[in-house]
Amino acid sequence: MKNPILVASLVLLLCFTLGCQNKAEKAELEKFRAKAKIEEQNIEIMKSWLIEVWNKGNLALIDNIFAPNCIKHKRDRQIEIKPENLKSEVIKWRQGYSDYENEIGDIFADGDKIAVRFTFRGTNDGPFGENPPTGKKIEATEMLILHFENGKVVEIWEEFDSLGFMQQLGFELKPKQVKK
Repeated sequence: MKNPILVASLVLLLCFTLGCQNKAEKAELEKFRAKAKIEEQNIEIMKSWLIEVWNKGNLALIDNIFAPNCIKHKRDRQIEIKPENLKSEVIKWRQGYSDYENEIGDIFADGDKIAVRFTFRGTNDGPFGENPPTGKKIEATEMLILHFENGKVVEIWEEFDSLGFMQQLGFELKPKQVKK
C-alpha cells in the first residue's frame, strides 16, 4: 500500500512541476504572440500609408494612421507634422506625378518600430511646388522608420536621396557664389 501512495505522490508532484513550467512557457509564448500581432498590424498600417494613401490617393486614411502631433526627423531638423499637412504633401506629389507609384522593397519590424525601404517612380507631368513639369521619368529610393503608439505613427525618420532626385529632373548642383 505504501508503494502506490508513493508513486501517486511522485506523479502528482511531477505533474505540478511540469504544469508550473508550462505556465511560464505559455506566458512567454503569449508575450511573443502579442508582440508579433502588434508588429503585423503596424506593417499593415505602413503598407496602407505607402500604397493606399500615396499610390491610390486615399487621403481619408491619414487621420487613422498618424497621431495629431507626429514628429518627423529629416536630416538636421525635426518638425511636427499634422495630418492636414500630410494630406497637402500627398496632393502636391500626386499632382506633380500623375503616375505616382511606390513599390515596397523591404519591411522590418521590431516591437513598436517599422523600417521600410521602397522605390518611388513617376513622370513629372504636372507642376511640383514652384517648378514647372519637366516631363522626365524619375525613380528614387527612400527609407523610413516609423514609431507607433496605440496603432498610430508618432515619429518618422526619413532618408531620401534629394540630390539624385533633383538631378533626374534636370537640375544641376552649383556652388554658391561668394561675394567679394
